[in-house]
Amino acid sequence: MSSWGLKCLFALMVTFLAAQVQAANELTIAILTNNVDLGPESALFGRLKAGLGAQGRDADSIIWVRRAANRDHHALESAAAELVALKPRLIIAGDTTSTQALAVAKRLVKSAVPVVFWSLDPVGAGVAGSFDQPGGDFSGTADAADTQRRELDLLSRLVPGLKRVGMLYNPTYAPAPGALRALQTEGAKSGIEVRPYEARSVDAFEGAVREMKADGMQAMVVGPHSLFSMNGRKIGGLALANGLPTASLVETVLQGGGVAAFGPDFNRIWFEQAIVVDAILKGQSPGSMAVRRPPAAMTLNLAAARALGLTVPVDLLGEAQRVLP
Repeated sequence: MSSWGLKCLFALMVTFLAAQVQAANELTIAILTNNVDLGPESALFGRLKAGLGAQGRDADSIIWVRRAANRDHHALESAAAELVALKPRLIIAGDTTSTQALAVAKRLVKSAVPVVFWSLDPVGAGVAGSFDQPGGDFSGTADAADTQRRELDLLSRLVPGLKRVGMLYNPTYAPAPGALRALQTEGAKSGIEVRPYEARSVDAFEGAVREMKADGMQAMVVGPHSLFSMNGRKIGGLALANGLPTASLVETVLQGGGVAAFGPDFNRIWFEQAIVVDAILKGQSPGSMAVRRPPAAMTLNLAAARALGLTVPVDLLGEAQRVLP
């Protein structure tokens, strides 16, 4: 089929689906994801359904329209445009990149469809004016406000005399620069230098970690990026091999030798996303709803701490939501 024919077929499909959506607009919710599983049988969607039930809504009576791009940039752009054109009652964005794609798609057609997002940093991603008053048609849940402070606090309690921390950094991800600024701001308060080390590919990991060690960094923080979370075991192993106690946003780094993770509690996040969804369905403007920022869940890896010769304070153990022996 020619490209013109494919475009016509796509337009017909969108028109047909839009007609179905319009027939039951109040009961239709779309979901767009890039690297998160919110499929009908997924655990996270189960949490969202349970949250809707707690708000008095039957999730099974809602028409769900899903699109998953699976880290394909062009597929993500196309899916975002398609869902915006369908004009559902609202769209749920499962991650930062999906949220940004929807913002672009909505802007192109001047759509007012509300979007409920999960994003590490919606302000840094350019979809919210502020956390208190996001403005526009977007609201949802973001990373905890104190994650960077807690990462440095933990490393300071594990590494006596901590003064230099390296951050594994990929600036291509919108929330990454904000995370670096927050980490450096927190470090300045206690006399800790935070220095970024760029890694834009898996092949760059080893060189970046070795450079940290050669520069006298005493610990490492793994910045936000799906490249890092997907290859956390490798990063954790490099950190352990180079004697760098490491804190991360994701537990995959602990599998290789990271000492701590301050990850978003997604079970809680997706249960409570239902509060935002319900409020919008009742007529509240998303732009007037403060972005929710629940506390991160701390996981400690005692095996990695022992391998690095670190003593874990008893009070730190008491603060952890999960401890790996």
